Order: sequence, then structure tokens, then C-alpha cells
Amino acid sequence: MSTDTRPELSRQNRYWISKHRFYELKHFCLQYKEWQDELRIITECSRNALDGREHTHNGSPSDPTFECVVRRELLSGHTDIVEKAAKACPDVLGQYVFKGVTEGLSYEQLVLQNGVPCCKETYYDSFRRFFWVLSKLRK
Repeated sequence: MSTDTRPELSRQNRYWISKHRFYELKHFCLQYKEWQDELRIITECSRNALDGREHTHNGSPSDPTFECVVRRELLSGHTDIVEKAAKACPDVLGQYVFKGVTEGLSYEQLVLQNGVPCCKETYYDSFRRFFWVLSKLRK
């Protein structure tokens, strides 16, 4: 699941973010598949949602439909941010960077599985750009 990239770059690098911010964003991206799965489940459940209100353990009314909508909006927002950051990568590299960050694949693994059409240096430049853009979008 690890990549060969250093978690922290020189502050002079145009895509610099702190080491801890990088790890935060990296783990954020690794949840992408979980969000997709949960969105599918919520969509299926919302078709079968209860019509009335239920009461929670403290006696206050709850609205399962509203809770599903709120959760769906949150998950959709997360997936949209990751996808938008991937689109900020140059040309076709966005799809490879997206696959790498959401599945935890290194450049070498991507080359073996998908045949990345660039050198390692170019890929990791796009990789760093992805996290820099994601950091801006997540503020």
C-alpha cells in the first residue's frame, strides 16, 4: 500500500504540503472505495426507506430519510473532491494518479498493471500536484 514518494518535499517545491497533511490526504483518498460502496448501499436502502418517523433511544424523533440524504451528500462531496483533484493532473495521467491514490498503488505497480505512459519522475510530479490540489480543495 505504500508508495516510493517521500512524504515531505522541500519547501521550495511548488507542490509542497506538510508531511502530516500529506498523510491525512493519502488516507482520505484510500477511503474512496469504501465511500463508493456505502453510496451504493444508501441508494438501495433509500428505495426501501421507512415512510414514517422512528424514535431514537432518547425519545426524540428521527428521520431515517433525512439522515440518508445527509450521509449521501457527505460521501458524494468526498468522492467529488478526489475526482476533481485527479482531473487537475495533466492529460491522461489523472486516471493513473487517481488509481494509484485510491488503491494505494506505487508507480511500479501501476506500470505492471496498466502501463503508465510516462517516466517515474513525470508520474510523481503529477502525483504531488494531485495532493497539492486536493489540499486546496479540502480547506
